[in-house]
Formats: sequence, C-alpha cells, structure tokens
Amino acid sequence: AASMRAVVEALPNKAFAIMTLTGIAGNFPAANLDQVLTPAAAREATFMVEVACANNVDRQFFARPRDQLVINHVDETEPFRSILTSFEPAMAPGVGPLLLVHGDADATVPVQFSAVQKERVCGRGENAQRWVYPGMGHVNVIDASWQALAQWTRDRFNRVDVVNGCQESELPPPG
Repeated sequence: AASMRAVVEALPNKAFAIMTLTGIAGNFPAANLDQVLTPAAAREATFMVEVACANNVDRQFFARPRDQLVINHVDETEPFRSILTSFEPAMAPGVGPLLLVHGDADATVPVQFSAVQKERVCGRGENAQRWVYPGMGHVNVIDASWQALAQWTRDRFNRVDVVNGCQESELPPPG
C-alpha cells in the first residue's frame, strides 16, 4: 500500500505537509521543526500555522523550492519518522464498514489520502466505501453528501448490509 508520506511528497500544495510537521512539533517535545525544515521555514511555519489558515500557509510556501524549506527528509529523521508511521491512517484493522467521503477539489486534505486508506482497508479484506464528489472541496462536500451520509449511517444502525465498496464505483449515491 502507498504511504501517506509519499502522497505528501508528490503534492504541489505544501500547506498540508507544513501544517502536519508543525502539529507534530507542537505535540511532541522531542520533534523539533529545525530537524526537518530550514531555520527560516521553521520560524515562518510556526507563525503561519498559529495565525493563518491553510490557504495562507500554502501561499506563503508554494513558490519556494524544496531546498529553501526542507533540510532533512521526514522518513530519515527521528522522531518524525516514528511519529508519522504510528499515526498513519488505516494501518490497524477496524470493525467497519468504513465510509470515506471526499471532494476531488479538496485543497486541505488531498483526495489521494482517502484512496490510500481505502486501498489499505480493502487489502485486509475489510469493507470500505469511498464517495468522491466531483468539484467539491473540503467544506462544501459536507453539504453535498449530508443526505446520503445520514442515510448510510441510519442503515448501519438498522443493520442493513452495506455493499462491499471495495469492488464498486467511487461515485456518491444519487440524490
């Protein structure tokens, strides 16, 4: 299965990676941003994440080349490597079924993340459904999916069997 870190590496949007690293550094005293980011990028990242939203963080770092931001790869730098590995989604078996709802225009959490999660869950023989809403972003996908999501949840409480989403389309249900 693909790694979430590999997905982050491939993204043009640097805000997600910067916010992830800053969150780790803020919650784990042994993780210092200066271990993975240049000193200037570490200072700016801490400031931007505390006072700005993701779009501002991305604008701040988007045009900068990687060598002006990163000094060490997180996969090779402890404790970042261990922390990211321990928190990587869908690594442990669940009791499912799992429903992943995503907009393909999500600029906050890349749509590839839910694809990786579904691949992992289905690879273990568990049931996962993934609905990808065309043109929807991080917030407006909630409004677009609300009715179908509520029905899916009611069906689980009513013990209605869920179709194995590992073999089906990733389009959301109609309506």
